[in-house]
Amino acid sequence: VRAALGAASMVGSVVGSILGSGLGKRMAGNSAVGQAIFQTAGSLLGSAVGSEAGQDLVTNVHQQSRERITYEERKRAAVQRVEAIPE
Repeated sequence: VRAALGAASMVGSVVGSILGSGLGKRMAGNSAVGQAIFQTAGSLLGSAVGSEAGQDLVTNVHQQSRERITYEERKRAAVQRVEAIPE
């Protein structure tokens, strides 16, 4: 899970940086200094947001997987005891 979190964070960071940089460039207009400032700010912000989004995605998928496994174990135990299957 840690490796997946790291990979998702890195990919999200790169994608967010690229998108943020492009958005910053478009927002700045024709000013070279404004473009540099907005591109840098957009890149930093996009990188941070993308990294968090990637980590959140992996964490949520992992949690859902754990919940599914727990449910399957409870269901199997109920069937063995000839009880109603839990919801």
